Amino acid sequence: MPFLTVVVKVERRKVLVMVLFMLFGSTYIIYFLLQQNTEKEVKESLLFEQEQDQKQAVRFIALNTESDLKMIKATLSGLANSETVQTEPLTSNSTENLMQQSYEQINSIVDRLFLINKTGIIVVNIVPPGEDKFLGSNLSKRADWVRETLLTEEPVFSKGYVGLDGKYRIGMTMPIVNSTTSEFVGLFGALVPVNQFFEHYGNIYDVNSEFLTAYDSNGTVLVTPRIQLVGHSVFGNVVQEFVKGNPIYNRIFESVTVKGRADTGVYDIPAGQFLNTAYPIKMDDKPVYSVAIITPTSTIYSAVNKTLQTSIFGVTILLGAITLAIVLLSLLLYGWQRDLRREVLSRTKDLEEANGRLTLLNDGLVANERAKAEFISMVSHELRTPVVPIKAYAGMLLNPKYTGETNPRQRKAITSILHNVTSLERLVGDMLDVYKIEMDRLKLSKSKINIKELLDNFMSEFRVIIRIQDSEKEIRLEADIRISPALTIQCDPQRLTQVLGNLVKNSIDFVPTKGGRITIRVEDVTTMTKDDGDGKGDLASIKKKDFVQNELIEGNSESEKAVLFTVKDNGSGFPADKVDHVFQKFYQIDTSFTRKHGGTGLGLVICKGIVESHGGKIWIDREYHNGASISFTIPIIE
Repeated sequence: MPFLTVVVKVERRKVLVMVLFMLFGSTYIIYFLLQQNTEKEVKESLLFEQEQDQKQAVRFIALNTESDLKMIKATLSGLANSETVQTEPLTSNSTENLMQQSYEQINSIVDRLFLINKTGIIVVNIVPPGEDKFLGSNLSKRADWVRETLLTEEPVFSKGYVGLDGKYRIGMTMPIVNSTTSEFVGLFGALVPVNQFFEHYGNIYDVNSEFLTAYDSNGTVLVTPRIQLVGHSVFGNVVQEFVKGNPIYNRIFESVTVKGRADTGVYDIPAGQFLNTAYPIKMDDKPVYSVAIITPTSTIYSAVNKTLQTSIFGVTILLGAITLAIVLLSLLLYGWQRDLRREVLSRTKDLEEANGRLTLLNDGLVANERAKAEFISMVSHELRTPVVPIKAYAGMLLNPKYTGETNPRQRKAITSILHNVTSLERLVGDMLDVYKIEMDRLKLSKSKINIKELLDNFMSEFRVIIRIQDSEKEIRLEADIRISPALTIQCDPQRLTQVLGNLVKNSIDFVPTKGGRITIRVEDVTTMTKDDGDGKGDLASIKKKDFVQNELIEGNSESEKAVLFTVKDNGSGFPADKVDHVFQKFYQIDTSFTRKHGGTGLGLVICKGIVESHGGKIWIDREYHNGASISFTIPIIE
């Protein structure tokens, strides 16, 4: 009997151990199933949010592209119907001068503005300095869109087009018909380099993050980071081989190019899984081009994957430790199993409740962000749409070739219109930049830039602006260059010029009418960082005489090379109690009804966003009392 009792006890213990292992094995399985389900729900939520953001962004890009194309069309129409073109020979000096004036209004988009006679020969061609004009060439022999205008005498928006100089462009034409005889005498045309045009709206170079693609009405690829696809139709062999005939991919581009409807979808191709959102670009309700934002889903899930992996690892370690402890104590304290199970269920319930509250909060934040994005997109488009024709036609009013001579009072009124339209256009641009910064959509087109050359070009341009726009002031704009002439940095030259321009424009408003002085100083310095306890480095000091932001931190070895830009003036400066607020949106130092200086309060906000996107810092020198002094750094990446 004792032997049988021992056997029974041993068997009970074996059964108990097996039950425990089964129990904890099932716990592991349930946990990982729940974890997978949670991961799936989180990823679906992230994908949905990205899809909504892309729909807003691609619609915004399409509407603004339409505005740019309408501006070009209005310019070509104004030329074709001008008194000069209608009454004088096509090859007259007056016609060429008029084209040059129009080209200066649209050369940020168009790089060639040409005039072709009715036989297809180029007779006038306005091009960037140093480029071939190809005068006398018969463009109709190699450009079907030019032939179409010669045959139909109607405006045409071209498909993708390789120019005589080998550059890939799109073109548009406007026929010239004599208003008296109704005779077709030729056409005006404009060429738009597609890379230069679309890079302002998004990333067209890096396929590893959200990028932009564009297509003509035949579905031919105009611009994409995958340059081997440029010039090929999305329905042709080259592209279809790349996507392996994916049906979702084909559905999206059939909708946008053939049916003129926006579409979106997620598809898997050999290059990976992508979220694609496409939108048509229409002129007179007819789709002429289309754009698409494409995002690798791996970039959408990257942040949550790291979090989930950390969570799985932590919980796995915790469950392993608990399992080991329970196994060791199970023979004596197996009753703890029920308590542990209750605790797990309780914690699971608490976690579900917490997840529910977080979901509600997240839904509210998503709704707010989407409402803000829709509002910004709508306002910027609705403001920009009337600005384009107002600016174009107001510019024509100042030209006697269009409307005849105007008296001084009329010219003053028209000039005031142009000035205010330009201010409104700049305000819309500032709003878009602030929107991009806040939505983390500010894209930088970095390249290696010589600092001295960039500053020389900037100084030349702004001296002309001061002489023309602020002729009533005596302002000296000076450069104090303390760097090697060969020093280069990796930056976006257009955005860096925008920062310097905003700072100089601020100084122009506040320097004295007589004896105003603005100095731009550039130095090669070393910045040092410190840890404020929040895990983020901050600019603590600059190891250069007369350029110290805070006290020098002794013994700190964390430093980096940078270029320091400082814009100083002898104006009224910043009041001490206002310095901490000048980088806030819409903040004005003078908020009275009688304030002397205009502005939106967005300039310094944009400067801060651009500088920080480059990895730099911007600040106001509190110790400078002879006016205002603002400094910022751009890191030198070796």
